[in-house]
Amino acid sequence: MFKLFCVVFFAFASAVGLPVLTANTKNTLTSSFDKDLVDPSKFNSWEDQFEHVFSLAKKLVPQSNVGILMVTDNGIPVGLPIHFEYKNGMFYFACDSQSQRNKSIDSNLKVCLLIYYSSMSQLDVLITGSAVYTGKSYTYVSSSGERKQLIYKIAPQEISFSALDPS
Repeated sequence: MFKLFCVVFFAFASAVGLPVLTANTKNTLTSSFDKDLVDPSKFNSWEDQFEHVFSLAKKLVPQSNVGILMVTDNGIPVGLPIHFEYKNGMFYFACDSQSQRNKSIDSNLKVCLLIYYSSMSQLDVLITGSAVYTGKSYTYVSSSGERKQLIYKIAPQEISFSALDPS
């Protein structure tokens, strides 16, 4: 059910403003559809596949480490923009210890991270798994006082890659 929400949310986000390729639109950053990006048989593991996609994205996309984190808030799915880091097969993100996002994660560890690269044949990567608090945090001073950020990692349970084939 949660994965279905993630897919529906992605479709909605596309409908309300994310760029969409049409038959008459040329992808300006990748000259042709790269079927290898979404073909898992071309890679030894999903980690190898994501590392290939992410290294290409870092060259082509100014904000290659931004995604939408989906959590449930009182049983209602909510999508939130988030910066993430990828290292050793794990996705890391931080959130304010007092935020609703953190409270939602505390009540239900299941999360979904959607990463969308419109300039790479509208490639999207959907990661479902559990958010795990790493035990690490940092503090910073904002206009409202000192704030504490908790560092989480997503333990991936399922990874899917898909892209628009313009041919």
